[in-house]
Amino acid sequence: MLILNFPNGEHGDFPIQGNRVLIGAAESNDLVLRGKGMEPNHAELWKEGEAVVLVNRSSCQVNGAPVEERLSGHQ
Repeated sequence: MLILNFPNGEHGDFPIQGNRVLIGAAESNDLVLRGKGMEPNHAELWKEGEAVVLVNRSSCQVNGAPVEERLSGHQ
């Protein structure tokens, strides 16, 4: 199982179940996160085979760099 981890402890670990996780401040998301810069519909995580894809739905950044549309990495 893939687990989304927040290394600074700002949120608890979140197990990713299924092939898609919606992330944002709105209650309708699978993972509800609130804080500075968090939009109601912020991002999606998809599992595609052995890869994890981050899809930007708003103003998403990874390590301080904006995500254009999507970012892919291996588990």
